[in-house]
Amino acid sequence: MVNNMTLTERFSGLILDRNTGRVVGTKLASVTGHLLMSVFFCYHNYKHGFNGEQWMIYGTIVAGHKTAEKLIGLKWGGNNASSSNKSNPN
Repeated sequence: MVNNMTLTERFSGLILDRNTGRVVGTKLASVTGHLLMSVFFCYHNYKHGFNGEQWMIYGTIVAGHKTAEKLIGLKWGGNNASSSNKSNPN
């Protein structure tokens, strides 16, 4: 599968709604949280040395958040048939 998206389109997709082009607060908060957590753990490991337990906690948080995000998207996302018929009941 060929993806012809530019780098700007890829980055804007992290925080912008695909249909409206407006900033989505939950996307922005998620990306900001992941960035800040990553910067903190990299800084902490640089200053204090590698800490395997902290990286396991970090990895678990990131994986758990991504899993919850996908499950929520499957249940309440715009791709399922039940939500696509809500605006037109007939």
